Amino acid sequence: SAQQSLVKRADVTNLKTYTEQVRATQENEYTSSTFSAFTKVLSQAESAIAEGGNAELTQEQADALEGSLRQAYEKLAKRATADQYEELSALLSEKKKLLEQQDKYTLSSIAALRETIGQYELILSYTDEQKADTAETVLTAAYEALENTGLELRGETAELQQKYDQLLAEYGKDETDTKGYLRESWLRYIDCMVTAEKACAEGGNADLSQAQIKAIQDKLEKSVAELPPYGDRQQLEDLYEQAKGLIAKDYTEQSYLAFADALSDAEFLLNKAEDITAQDAIDACKESLESAMQGLVSIKELNELVAEAEKKEEDACTVSTYSALVEAVEKAKIVLLDANATKEKVNEVQAALQTALNGLALRGNTDELRELVVQASACKQGNYAEADWKALTAWRTYAESILNSNDADQAAVDEAFENLSNAMGNTLQAATEENGCASSVNAGLCVIPAVLVLCGAVLFVLKKGGKA
Repeated sequence: SAQQSLVKRADVTNLKTYTEQVRATQENEYTSSTFSAFTKVLSQAESAIAEGGNAELTQEQADALEGSLRQAYEKLAKRATADQYEELSALLSEKKKLLEQQDKYTLSSIAALRETIGQYELILSYTDEQKADTAETVLTAAYEALENTGLELRGETAELQQKYDQLLAEYGKDETDTKGYLRESWLRYIDCMVTAEKACAEGGNADLSQAQIKAIQDKLEKSVAELPPYGDRQQLEDLYEQAKGLIAKDYTEQSYLAFADALSDAEFLLNKAEDITAQDAIDACKESLESAMQGLVSIKELNELVAEAEKKEEDACTVSTYSALVEAVEKAKIVLLDANATKEKVNEVQAALQTALNGLALRGNTDELRELVVQASACKQGNYAEADWKALTAWRTYAESILNSNDADQAAVDEAFENLSNAMGNTLQAATEENGCASSVNAGLCVIPAVLVLCGAVLFVLKKGGKA
């Protein structure tokens, strides 16, 4: 048990070898702070490798001490040399001489150089103790920073002044008179002119390099090149005047809403000052309004046709044509109530309603026909040939059907009157007088086919009247 608790002393061979390698490190070559840290660890290593120094040192401790010594050595910072201080001093003197010609350079570059000189002049005033702890990297960085801090020559403004004078003569720089150009672009031009004027004034280039002067001139020239005239709104005004006379009730609700939005946009644009409205904005607004006008679905004529149709009196018209009219009106009203009705649908029902109106027939005046039927009823069969009497009877029946029908127009009434009147005139006496020796029987035979046709017509009219 006691034998198991024994710990073997550290083997310090590696520690000794490395310590002997770094033991000759010279203090005057490194900064005091890093060398102090190194010597502290070096002292511990020297103690460990001395005779009996490892008596209480484990292998782990010996290895850790070697690692610390290596790390301290690697962190040693080279001390700045006297040559470096002399080089920095020479460069500072050179830079200070440039400040004597400060009128040639921009103010900001002079200020930057002054600040850098002041920052690194402090290094030259270090005490020996401070120098002992100043690394050569500090001097190197100071030298590079000072060397890279250059002065920038002030820009020449002669060419800019010439361009300014030219534009001032050609365009002026009055904010209130935009010379027919868009106000936004005109104000950009004015800003560029003011900037150029300041740059060209005495001392105005004090903090402007040649590149900056050129940038001012380029921007000024660009502002002139991008001076667009404000838009010509005459066509839009003409279209607006035409459009604002359109009435909502003459169009479907949905198509008028879209049109109203476009009309409102046009009104808003036209109320703007001319010099803030570009041509492309005017053209877009005009195109939008034109499109909305083309999209309007007119129901004005359809409304007028419906109003005209509703004035027609049912009792004055034939049943079939009036029924067709009523049906067309009902379909038209359905379309009129549809906010999204298309032009095609409106045109369809409008055409159908117009056709129904055109086809509307007035009922015929039957007073004379009624009187004729009474007279026909008084005719004697003996006064007619058999065929003529059958024809008379057929035409009288047809005339009575016309009198009982509510679907007979004036043409049908006149036709019935004429045919019945002719049939009544075909007496035996009239036939003898007209044909001389011609047989009334033969005449009657000739009429029979016509009478049969008329009988069919009578049946057709009666059926039609019955349906009505």
